[in-house]
Amino acid sequence: RSSSPQNHTMATRSTALVLATFHTVAHALAVGRGAALTSWITSSGGAVGAIDVAATNVGWGLQATGPLSANDVLVRLPPACVLTEATDADNSKLQELLTPATMPNEFWSARLGLCILNQRALDESSSFTPYLESLPAQIGTPVFWQQEAVEALQPALRVQVNKRARFLAGFAHEHLASGDALRGVAADVGAMAWGCAAASSRAFRLKQGRAMLPLIDSGNHCFDGNAEVRSRADGGVELVASTAIAAGEEVTFSYGALSNDDYLLDYGFIPHDNPY
Repeated sequence: RSSSPQNHTMATRSTALVLATFHTVAHALAVGRGAALTSWITSSGGAVGAIDVAATNVGWGLQATGPLSANDVLVRLPPACVLTEATDADNSKLQELLTPATMPNEFWSARLGLCILNQRALDESSSFTPYLESLPAQIGTPVFWQQEAVEALQPALRVQVNKRARFLAGFAHEHLASGDALRGVAADVGAMAWGCAAASSRAFRLKQGRAMLPLIDSGNHCFDGNAEVRSRADGGVELVASTAIAAGEEVTFSYGALSNDDYLLDYGFIPHDNPY
C-alpha cells in the first residue's frame, strides 16, 4: 500500500460537551488499541502486565491499570515482536538499499522507516499487522511542517530538516517508484517521509541497534520517568518499572540524553527542563 499522510492542525474547542465527548471517544480508541497489541504480544510468546494504552494530556500514553512495584515487568516483547532492519532479511531488494552507501548512517530513521513500509507492503501477511494498524496516520515532526515554519527554526536545525527532506524526496523518486524494493508496491515521498517520521519518533536506541518496540513505544517521555527499557539476552526487550507506580498513574520513561534540536527534529517536541 502507498500513502501520503498530510499534516494538519486541529482547531481548539472549549465547550464541556465537546471535551467530554472527546475523552469518551479517546478512551474507547485507546482501550481497543491496547487490547489488540496486548493480544498480539501474548500470542507471540510475550507478556503484558498491569498496563494499557490511555489518553493523556499530551496524546496517547501508557497507564498502570493496577499497583506496580519496582522491577515489575510491564511489557516483555519476544524477538518476533521487535522490528529491526533485519526483520525481513529475505527481501534482497530491500536489504540492498539498507546499506550506508545508499542510506548513510545519519539517515538511520529512513532505513528503519523503509522497513516499516516493507511490512505495510506485505499487507495482512505481515506478522506485524496489529502493530502497523496502531501507528498514527499523522506525525508532527518538522519534515511535515510548512516551509514557513521550517524557515523560523534556528539555522543549524533548519539545515538538518531541509537536508532530511531532500534526501527522502530523492530516495523515493530513485528507489521506490518502481515498487521493486517493496514487493511490487510503489511508494512516494509522502509514504517515505511518514515511515521516516514513524521511526524517528518511536524507535529505541538499544545495544543491538535501533528498533521499533510495539506497545512500549506508546509511552511518553520524562527525564525522571518511572520505568525503563531493557534488552534481553534472547533478543527480546522489556519495559520494567523503576519505582512503585500507583494504579491510574501514567508510565513514562526517558527517550534519551538528547539536545533540544534532536528532540524537535526526531520527535517533534522540545522537553521541559532539558539538562542536555
